[in-house]
Amino acid sequence: SMLKLLDVLVQLDHFKNAKASIPNDFSWYKRTFTQVSGQWQDTNSMREELDDLQIFLSTRWAILLNLHVEMFRVNNLEDILQVLIVFVVESLELDFALLFPERHILLRVLPIFVVLVTSSEKDSESLCKRVKIKRLINIFK
Repeated sequence: SMLKLLDVLVQLDHFKNAKASIPNDFSWYKRTFTQVSGQWQDTNSMREELDDLQIFLSTRWAILLNLHVEMFRVNNLEDILQVLIVFVVESLELDFALLFPERHILLRVLPIFVVLVTSSEKDSESLCKRVKIKRLINIFK
């Protein structure tokens, strides 16, 4: 379930970054808001929400960056990520994925897990002890 959730977040973030019409649609929405904002009493809170939404839409990989910040509030997260990396690597090496979509989920989330777990030298050293780098290189090839 965690792999599927992370995969959905990665895809959403990619679509947000890749779809050119989202900023155009947001610009249209913002222009429309300024035209009708005189009819509402509390336009300041609406403007703040629009500004937050604009920052979100303009920041590349905003979902994954926020996920990274929020995840490290959890205790022993590095251990959980390492277990998930070992599971993904073994699943890919032993062809546990029955269908291509399952395999693609594993291939999409593995780089994200590696980046998340290697955010510090200490964590990357412990990852190298559990998963040999050659295994990761063979998968990424």
